[in-house]
Amino acid sequence: MKTQVFTKPLAEAVIACSECLARDPMRVGPGTLRVARGDRELTLMTRTRTGVVRMVFRVPCDPGDPWAAVLDANGASRLAKVLRSATTSKKKKSGAAESVDIERSATSLVVSVGGQRVTLHAGDVQDEEPGPVDGEARVLDGVGDLVSRIARAMTFCAPAGSRDLTRGPHLYLRAAGTCRIPVIVSTDGHRMFMDGEVGDCAEATTVLRVPGDNWRSAVRALDTTFDRIRVVRSAIVGSVDKHLDYLVFESTDREVRILLETPQVRLPGWSGYIPPDSIPAAFDVTCNKADLVRGIKAIPQKNGSSEGRVAIAQAAHSLNLQAGTADDLIEQSLNAEVAGAQGTGVTLAPRYVLDALAVVGTERVRIRQVAALDPVRFLEVGVSETWTTRRLSGIIVMPVFNPRD
Repeated sequence: MKTQVFTKPLAEAVIACSECLARDPMRVGPGTLRVARGDRELTLMTRTRTGVVRMVFRVPCDPGDPWAAVLDANGASRLAKVLRSATTSKKKKSGAAESVDIERSATSLVVSVGGQRVTLHAGDVQDEEPGPVDGEARVLDGVGDLVSRIARAMTFCAPAGSRDLTRGPHLYLRAAGTCRIPVIVSTDGHRMFMDGEVGDCAEATTVLRVPGDNWRSAVRALDTTFDRIRVVRSAIVGSVDKHLDYLVFESTDREVRILLETPQVRLPGWSGYIPPDSIPAAFDVTCNKADLVRGIKAIPQKNGSSEGRVAIAQAAHSLNLQAGTADDLIEQSLNAEVAGAQGTGVTLAPRYVLDALAVVGTERVRIRQVAALDPVRFLEVGVSETWTTRRLSGIIVMPVFNPRD
């Protein structure tokens, strides 16, 4: 039984599934990739011991008789390697490797693509233990950029940490009328990211967390546009009061399901970390984001005090960057609009500044600190090309103490 499939969509599906299996935290009894052929469609579905991420891909194929096979994690990895090579090789001739031939035998899958031929051990589909049963589902409204919003928030969390608060971004769901996510908040204990208005946090009906490790297992499959995104509550078979919450991304060719968490600690009232704009700020400067990025990157990261800190000071019509020691001082000046007191400055970690600027979606950025040792806010100035219905409330970066002060 031979099946012909286009190389590119199959490669994207297999590579994403392989990475999902490889990242699953359950090392004993690794996951599997189920491959099933329908009349005109090849379906690929991951299954892991933890079930924190599940992917389903649907790839068009030529008409033929149905069959099914199961690859283990090693088999999926070998197949992904072959397909990646077929889609990225610069030596192939034009038109080569446009399709993949898959032949199902009694004990294997034989895959031929771009002059390569690999035989993979494939088992039969076994009866699976019943998993969680989907129950209540809420379709999210206005989520065309939800993937990018969560991806930006991931920069500011610490999934490997032991603190419940830092394991991933928190989604504040509001179910009044249509269900939507007006606010996303994440923190690693040193920095805080807020996408939305802090006042909307109090009106949220549900708060769920996207674990960073789960997100990274699924991120390869999220690089597309989805038709619908839902929050699904699933009941655990055999349990009366236990349930699981999933964030489900759906389109015509795939479904990606990510297990969410309910925070086990009381979340802070984030407004205490964000001084109102009405309070005058000692440090308040607006400049071109690209200029500031170039200025920070131009500072040598070498042994000495220039590593891990940069002083940002405001002058009459400029922003001054300083790093290094008194004997080896590095200075740069950038054009800026200054609203705070001249000579006032703050010392920050360069990496933290670059991370903050990387998620600012506008050409200009405003940097604001009300008083010394207060958190520093990075704010967007203008309208981002990525969205028009919301604004970034800001990235909070704690200042670094400067022994020269």
